[in-house]
Amino acid sequence: MACKPNPLLDRLCAAFPACFNRTAPKPLKIGLGKELLALAGVHPALADLSRTQLRRALKVYTGSPAYRK
Repeated sequence: MACKPNPLLDRLCAAFPACFNRTAPKPLKIGLGKELLALAGVHPALADLSRTQLRRALKVYTGSPAYRK
């Protein structure tokens, strides 16, 4: 099932506001992606996400111009 990353990013921002902020993003901790992937399917906010969907959302987040500043 294809899923667009932007709604997933909104969910990540709502579930983990200290880590994800689309208007003023801060650098993510090294290894945070692996920690989130371990929570995929377990954490309530990530329960219905596949590892692929989560990876795509992280790629979009870290590739955004605001994050790269």
